[in-house]
Amino acid sequence: MIELISIFSQIVFITVIISLPNKLTYFFDNKNIYLLISVIYLSFALLIISFLDINFKYLKFILYGIFFINLIFIWKEKKYLYFFNYNFLFFFLIVFTLSLNLAVDLKLGWDAQNYWIIKSLNFINGGNVFDLQNHPRPDYPHFGSYLWGVFSSTSLLQHEYLGRIFYIYLFVLSIFSITSFMQVSNHYKIIIFIILIIIFKSNYIFNGYQEVLVFSYAAILSCFFIQFHKNIYNKKNIFLMAMTFFIIFWLKNEALIFSTIFFISIAFFNINKRFIFFGFLFILMILLRVLLYKTFGLENNFQSGNYENFLITDIDKYITLERFLIIFKHSIIAFFKIPIIIVMIISLLVINHYKKDTLSKIAILNFTLGISFIFCAYLFSNFQINFHVSSSIERMFLQLSGFNIVLVVLLTNYLKLK
Repeated sequence: MIELISIFSQIVFITVIISLPNKLTYFFDNKNIYLLISVIYLSFALLIISFLDINFKYLKFILYGIFFINLIFIWKEKKYLYFFNYNFLFFFLIVFTLSLNLAVDLKLGWDAQNYWIIKSLNFINGGNVFDLQNHPRPDYPHFGSYLWGVFSSTSLLQHEYLGRIFYIYLFVLSIFSITSFMQVSNHYKIIIFIILIIIFKSNYIFNGYQEVLVFSYAAILSCFFIQFHKNIYNKKNIFLMAMTFFIIFWLKNEALIFSTIFFISIAFFNINKRFIFFGFLFILMILLRVLLYKTFGLENNFQSGNYENFLITDIDKYITLERFLIIFKHSIIAFFKIPIIIVMIISLLVINHYKKDTLSKIAILNFTLGISFIFCAYLFSNFQINFHVSSSIERMFLQLSGFNIVLVVLLTNYLKLK
């Protein structure tokens, strides 16, 4: 019983702590993105704090303080009415059900066991970012593990798996928010939401892999893009998207590449004078990431032991029919394990044929470049090609789908109009 109470209280804690006062979020027009804005504000603040060597025993008091302040404003601003409506209660039930699934099966994935939980324990035990240079894979970003540690420490029982509930919460919230942009009735949104949860449901949601966080924050970024695409270079929109990009930079190395592809796709169809500021800010964030890696003694490699050994003179050894066929074969297998990719390909074909607006063009370019990057990443890998592709391509496609979930929205809206 105490486990159930702890899981329930953890979900309530996350709900309250991401429900910032209206004054911080209500200067945007769409109420569907208010919780997403709060998530980004909180995540960005925690990312900055992660570099400051603040012990978790002090950070907990800060978060508990935010919790009680938010509770006051939830009552004052009558946000509790939203939390007791049908849609949110259904959302809460899904999060609770998936969290129970996690509690029953506590297995960690291979990367989670060997890298991510070790980084998380580093912070839980009073370590800081400097200490990560002495842990496995100092080339891997730390923020997902930091979130894992933060929400484990603030939970009722302080078990490690309770920190992973934040991963589940964010994942479900991102999908829930995406459906709000679909121009269908509320009942259909619920049905689509359930279908997407079923399609996406895999062990990656539960077993500590960081790809679920990349997907979730990328899907939130996609929500912002859908909301702001007609006025993408408004300063408040730029800063919100820039914060989201920067958070994603610190989750996975390949997420930095997917983010850059997404940014290039937006810029390609929206180049004007106001783009200069956004472009400058984006490049500055990348340079800041490089600088912080050097400052904390971490390795600035994309994947240590792999791509730094690439030689342009040996390119003929990489670009072979055999390597192409291996990547293609495992891609097809991965499509059926991550079936949303099949939906996205269908969406791309339909939209490309029937719909030619700027939003569609950006989405098509982003998906095409993302797929191309995945193929190139494996094609020029120095690891044993069969093992490398088979052991990781599903997770690459999961990340890709977060940055391209807008395709599903476009297809749904197109079919509704038809």
